[in-house]
Amino acid sequence: MRFGLAARLLVVLVAVASSACASGSMPTFDPVAPATVAVNETLRLALSIQNPENLSLSFSFRTDEGDDLGSTASITGTASGAQFRWSPIASQVGEHQVTFVLTSSAGTSEQSTVIRVVPSRDQAPVFLLPGAGGSFDLETTSCVDFDIEVRDEDSTAVDIRARGALPDLSAQITQTGAKSAEFHWCPTPEQVSAQERWTIRLEADDGDHAPTPHDYIAVLRGTPKPSCPGEAPTVAITSPADGARVSASGAISISISAQDELGLRDAPLLYYTTTAPADLSDPDLAAFDDQIEAEAVGANWLARIPAMDLAIGEEVTIYIVATATDNDDTAGTDCDHRSDTPVLTFVAVGATASPDAGTCEPCSSSSECVSGFCATVAGGGTCLDTCASSGASCARGSCLFVTTVEGSLSFACGDADAACTVAPTCTDDSREENDDIAHATTLSAPITNGVICSDDDDFFKVIAAARSRVTVTVDGFEHSDGDIDLQLLSSTGAALATSETTTNVETANVCAGMAGFVYARVLGYDGDANSYHVSATIEPNACCADDEFEEDDGRTSARVLSGTTFMGTICPTDDDYISFTTTSSRRVTATLNFDGAVGDLDLELYDSSGAVVGSSDSTGDIEQIVETVAAGTYSLRVFGFMDAANDYTGSVVLSAP
Repeated sequence: MRFGLAARLLVVLVAVASSACASGSMPTFDPVAPATVAVNETLRLALSIQNPENLSLSFSFRTDEGDDLGSTASITGTASGAQFRWSPIASQVGEHQVTFVLTSSAGTSEQSTVIRVVPSRDQAPVFLLPGAGGSFDLETTSCVDFDIEVRDEDSTAVDIRARGALPDLSAQITQTGAKSAEFHWCPTPEQVSAQERWTIRLEADDGDHAPTPHDYIAVLRGTPKPSCPGEAPTVAITSPADGARVSASGAISISISAQDELGLRDAPLLYYTTTAPADLSDPDLAAFDDQIEAEAVGANWLARIPAMDLAIGEEVTIYIVATATDNDDTAGTDCDHRSDTPVLTFVAVGATASPDAGTCEPCSSSSECVSGFCATVAGGGTCLDTCASSGASCARGSCLFVTTVEGSLSFACGDADAACTVAPTCTDDSREENDDIAHATTLSAPITNGVICSDDDDFFKVIAAARSRVTVTVDGFEHSDGDIDLQLLSSTGAALATSETTTNVETANVCAGMAGFVYARVLGYDGDANSYHVSATIEPNACCADDEFEEDDGRTSARVLSGTTFMGTICPTDDDYISFTTTSSRRVTATLNFDGAVGDLDLELYDSSGAVVGSSDSTGDIEQIVETVAAGTYSLRVFGFMDAANDYTGSVVLSAP
């Protein structure tokens, strides 16, 4: 078949036009600069794309070794851009030529670059668990338990311990592995009534670097006491809107509105989770992934959900609840009011990281900071300026070797405290270091030159006789210059009473059950500093504080004898029962010792049916029952004659009949 000249020219022109059209619409990658990443760190490469026809695209990559890099690397994108992420492992150290492949209906294009993987940099411990805090529903659990886990690639073991004092001596951190531990604490009813939020201060020490600090806020949520005066606070989440889609290029900001007629003393809390609550109308906040304490921003509050490391275009649904608690009960928490928002849901959509956090602003990853450096602090992270080497000039502080939230170490302009905190000048008083119970100052006369510096509590001890009422008063300060609070503690550190007003006087009192010490803790709220006066008064025989073995007020609730001895305190109209069991006929000798001049106590022995099988009611310092009994369970009743009160010790000896 022959074609004319015009026809042949037409075919050529069409072919050229088609070729030009295909060439002009072919999506392509822009050049990609070489990059370096260390083992156990994450490289994020933003890949720019020329896509004039806005075609749908798919992405892949390969290496010169033909290794797909497994689960350590991924690539995701949209019609306008892509992101390559790689968290290399030790076996991938070396240079790799990585080729990115872009496929569309117009064809396939490629772009290559060289990525160098270097060995893990010097690593300090990083806390993986726990998060910032958790809520504990005291209606379903009586103890605070959480796991602790740290990451440290160049250490075989890390010491996980308390940073300062724990809530009391019963609180324990138990190391369960080379880099893991468990925290366990069962707060007493007095501690629950004293305060809602308890900060558990932790640190991880690998022996090579400064210990890494971490603060965990445990919130004790009980049933509010009914008929308390005052109004509950109002709290609402103002941004994002329910059902919104939020670009998640870094941390996600949540705006909160919260007010109370007497003002809020504690910041609102934000709870968040990526798992749908079982009951959206009544969510279990203890099951949420984490909680965050909001920061005041003008008249409102701001909480930041840490960066979720989402790939570009990746989506995740987040469920959030905000809560606020007032301070209507300045002696504790029994009559404080708490308000929770309904569950709000929004969708976080992964986007290209855009560092926008400036120096000294909070951060959860170094990629959020304009400087590229997020330093570890107890409450999370803070962006710091970088510097070249020790001794280099810095606008803020000195050039120091500082740990990032990722665990790597590099030079930064001062640690977060030195670079970002303008602490008021504060000269502590001469009684330092009275910063814990073990070093408490004896408070035998009023003190008028006390000083509280930021985050530096003062402890005092008051010698108290049995059944005396101890009242401690802190005054001589101006609240507007710094809020000072007061706690009274037992010898184990358990909170017995609290005063946390917003006035110029704090006062609290307790009853001493047995002779010994009552401890007073004077502290600045939220790191406040101030000078103060402190004094104590003791009223002998003004009250009776029950012992720690309550409630053992009847045979069915009797405490079980441990060993052969027992002890306790009898208050008016409040008996104590101690039970024991014998498997054969035995001679029972039960002895009760006390100071008869203080109060007359008596003793009775009951069998399992409730019948009295022995008694002793003399007027001396000893009561004793000697009876032969059959096998079975028996109970001793210790009680005061004519509502007498007293301390006592006792013993039960079983012998052959």
